[in-house]
Amino acid sequence: MCEAGFRGAVDCAHLHAAVDDRAGATQSPGIANYDGVATRVDRGVREVFDDDLGADSGGIAHGDRNDGRLTSGSRGLCLRAKLLTQHCPLAHFGSVRESRRAIDYAHDIQQGSNSSDLEGDMPLLCSDVLKKIRSGSLTLGLGVHHLRGSAVPLIAKAAGFDWLFIDSEHGTISPSEITQISFAALSAGVAPIVRICAGALDEGTRALDNGALGIVVPHVDTVDQARALVDAFRFSPMGHRSTGGPPAQFGYRPPAALETQKILNSELLVIPMIETPLAVANADQIAAIDGIDALLMGTNDLCLEMGIPGQIGHERVQAAYRKVAEACHGHNKVLGMGGVYDQEIAARYIGMGARFILGASDHGLLMDAATRRAEFIRGIPLQAK
Repeated sequence: MCEAGFRGAVDCAHLHAAVDDRAGATQSPGIANYDGVATRVDRGVREVFDDDLGADSGGIAHGDRNDGRLTSGSRGLCLRAKLLTQHCPLAHFGSVRESRRAIDYAHDIQQGSNSSDLEGDMPLLCSDVLKKIRSGSLTLGLGVHHLRGSAVPLIAKAAGFDWLFIDSEHGTISPSEITQISFAALSAGVAPIVRICAGALDEGTRALDNGALGIVVPHVDTVDQARALVDAFRFSPMGHRSTGGPPAQFGYRPPAALETQKILNSELLVIPMIETPLAVANADQIAAIDGIDALLMGTNDLCLEMGIPGQIGHERVQAAYRKVAEACHGHNKVLGMGGVYDQEIAARYIGMGARFILGASDHGLLMDAATRRAEFIRGIPLQAK
């Protein structure tokens, strides 16, 4: 099977070339002699192919096994080969460079390296969405207030949303429900972000321990309050968050502890909400804090605090957006917009630089669609009997 290629994707000549290059040899027929590593790699790849095809590729019946298990080197290459044949089914693993890298991994493991790829470590799930948010690209969040279950992120993904705004401040959602939605979101490629209650930082750490990729905290008015978020949600040396075991964000196959903490410190989102005139006044200092990723405007509560409830397009609110946008721009942070569903006003604030956009809530979408549907059906003329 290996000599013929796997569905046209894997050409073992490339594996041979990679071994030859690493070993400094001119030929390596059958890649049978490379400190025993190449043989295990070849057999390991065949093992994966056998599992997928239900066929006997040969060459592994008496292969290198430890109590019926492939060696760690083979398992690592198996994982990489499987991922590459799934996601790049026609080419990439059939290159000398990719094959050489795989052989290098196997060699490192035999020499006692801690190469995470060979142990089957997973990358951070949804990291592409987090990078998109941090880059200042326009991203859309779906507010989760009433909906429950694993279908929520699938619906969000299908509708074109990038992240979930799981609301445990105003919603009655439980930690268990947050966890189940977060797990499903990670698999669906939609970033689960949880809003907790102000002052309930333990809710945030629990959410992060169970799959959340970001925490939003309302009513952050001062620099000290913002720094407390970094202290609670970042690991040392940035903060003092405790570890809760293997994190779900890596599919429960994280790299070594130090690397895991570095990745989570740099990738997970910590987002204070700007919801009062005091918070607006302190926006520049809040945005300057290392470990704060975005400032999310809580537009409706800001209107309440200003004494102009519901007037989200008011000139004072516009001035607040401009001031916070300047703070975010000056410190390379992302400006977020929440509570603005009027299209004209939303376009105005996006024009000011808002990019982390709470685009809709399940409650609002359901009410709007259900109301329009009911009005349509009741408006159909009925024939007289």
